[in-house]
Amino acid sequence: MSSKNNLTCILKMDKKTLRQQIKEKLLRSTVDKRTARSETLCRNLLKLNDITKASVIAVYMELYDEISLEYFRKNIAGKTICIPKVEGEVMNFYPFDGSTIQGSFDIEEPCSEKKVDPSKIDVMIVPGRAFSLDGSRLGRGRGYYDKYISQPSFHALTIGVCFSEQISDEIPTEEHDKKMDMLLFA
Repeated sequence: MSSKNNLTCILKMDKKTLRQQIKEKLLRSTVDKRTARSETLCRNLLKLNDITKASVIAVYMELYDEISLEYFRKNIAGKTICIPKVEGEVMNFYPFDGSTIQGSFDIEEPCSEKKVDPSKIDVMIVPGRAFSLDGSRLGRGRGYYDKYISQPSFHALTIGVCFSEQISDEIPTEEHDKKMDMLLFA
């Protein structure tokens, strides 16, 4: 096996281990505490100058162990909000009008069929399994956000959001992994 293949195996193993460690940390926190912390983070998001200036904001529909953006979605006004839909090996964003359907990976997805052009998004709020303070991000392993952010027409500010338990001193990264422009945690 070449040294490049060995490095890839070590990184993947380290990523897998870190994902499991973070998952175990998050399970120690109650739903009520995660909900309160999520709301605090959303209040801070709403105050950001980049958010108030943005016209189109991409957000995610949270899983049980992610920062909930429900407060943000309910309290943002005068903006186009879009949410992701997984379509095969890619993810695209569609306008969010409040209605969703159960989609891939049991995540709520938009009902809309009108795709948002990546160049139109001003700010993208990004979930992750773990983050480091330099903006490195560890996702869930499918690379959907990294692929989306890598598109040549994508120029939005990326804001990673997480609980403090998800902050790691170092995140194992590979060439295709994208750093966040900003990180907020609760």
